Formats: sequence, structure tokens, C-alpha cells
Amino acid sequence: MTQLAYNVLEHAVEEHVKRLGMPLVRRHGYRLCFSGATQAAFPHLPTMTLHFEEGGEEDGDLVIRPQQLFVFVQRDICLAVVPSEHMTIIGVMQQVDTRFVYDMTAGKIHFAPERCSDDTGGPN
Repeated sequence: MTQLAYNVLEHAVEEHVKRLGMPLVRRHGYRLCFSGATQAAFPHLPTMTLHFEEGGEEDGDLVIRPQQLFVFVQRDICLAVVPSEHMTIIGVMQQVDTRFVYDMTAGKIHFAPERCSDDTGGPN
């Protein structure tokens, strides 16, 4: 994520998670981690919405759920987004269970929640 946007995200996540009582912890390879997390913490973690806009007209919102924003590292939970100098890349983790629809004619992109496992054709 571009550095300016990442700074806003990092600050907001840090403040939110501190209110949950999970203290900051250092983890190699991650910029923002909290200790004492369990799977039960996920419903209390924040979501992030990316707003896409072209020429003042809203193209769509991509809502990224906590399961797409955070990873477990041993008994800690870490933000799985990193800053970049020039661009924002929507990583594979943020794409899980999301349908991306490209309207090439209109030059728009649309997003919808989806269970990707439904595309596998069921159990083999």
C-alpha cells in the first residue's frame, strides 16, 4: 500500500487493537503485531474498505475483512499489509473469497463476496 495510505491504516489499526487490550509486539518481517490473539479475536478486528473512483465517479468498494488483513504468527496477530513507495497492490490474501468483475467496455471494476471453494466443483 502506498506509504501515506499505509500510515493512516497502521495508526487506525494500532489504536483499534490497543482498545481490545492486545499490546504491541515486535515480529521479524512484520511492521505491526499484537500479542495474545486467538481466533476469537477476529470478529473484533477492523475491516478495511478501498474506494475506487474514476473522474469523480465512484466505481466500487472493496471491503477487506479481518481474515484478509491479519495473519497469525505463533500466538501473535500481525497486519498482513506492507507499505510501498509508489503503488498499492491488492495481494492474494485480500482477494480470497472475492469475485472481481472487469467491465472492459465501461472501464469499471466491481467486487462481490464469494466462496471460492464453490468453484472447485465439490469434493473429489
